[in-house]
Amino acid sequence: MKFFATLLFAVLALPAALAQGAKPTAASVKQLFEAMHSSSMVDSYMKQVETTMHTAVQQATAGKTPDARQKKIMELEKETSAQIKAAGDAPPGAPLPAPQPAPPPPETPRR
Repeated sequence: MKFFATLLFAVLALPAALAQGAKPTAASVKQLFEAMHSSSMVDSYMKQVETTMHTAVQQATAGKTPDARQKKIMELEKETSAQIKAAGDAPPGAPLPAPQPAPPPPETPRR
């Protein structure tokens, strides 16, 4: 019985949902994001990611000096974080910063 009530509700609600075909404006999307506090959620998420990456690097190097490959990875992580932050700080409709091409992987010595 509950299934049929849910199905009936879905069928009756479908035309109303389809009737709302108006496209959102930039202002309405901005208002929605502000209401959802998405900026603070993204900032919090980015801080967590940076903390996690920093901890992972410390554990991976275990107090040793990182080699050239590890230093390059750490640089790329910092650049990526900066690009993500710049994209998040950009006003709506502004062009995003161009991504930098990834460098070729370093050759690994054969053992």
